[in-house]
Amino acid sequence: MSIPKKGSRRVRFGETDYDWRIRKKPTYSQAVADSPMLLAIQASEEGPRRVLVVNLRISRPDNWIAPHGTGVTPAMVRDIIRRALAAGWSPLGAGPPFRFEYGVVRETIGRVLSGTND
Repeated sequence: MSIPKKGSRRVRFGETDYDWRIRKKPTYSQAVADSPMLLAIQASEEGPRRVLVVNLRISRPDNWIAPHGTGVTPAMVRDIIRRALAAGWSPLGAGPPFRFEYGVVRETIGRVLSGTND
């Protein structure tokens, strides 16, 4: 599994570039605020890569029930990568997607719930 290049953004962490992406449109369950917003991250290098699937523990801002102004920033993505690497994610090599949770505060850009993933 890999994430599409189209629509993805790039961020550098350490000596490695990573592509990250959030679905352009919500799934039905995300639109009705029944399931959380997900973020996919993978190393930009060629060869086998293991995707990091991040549960942001918040509804998508464009959900139909209670829209909000929460955002994801490149600094937040770098922090997610740092924490996921510490939790055992190996971005290079084959393997199933690595699932990770990272709590984001609603109506903010870049703030994290204290105490999550520590």
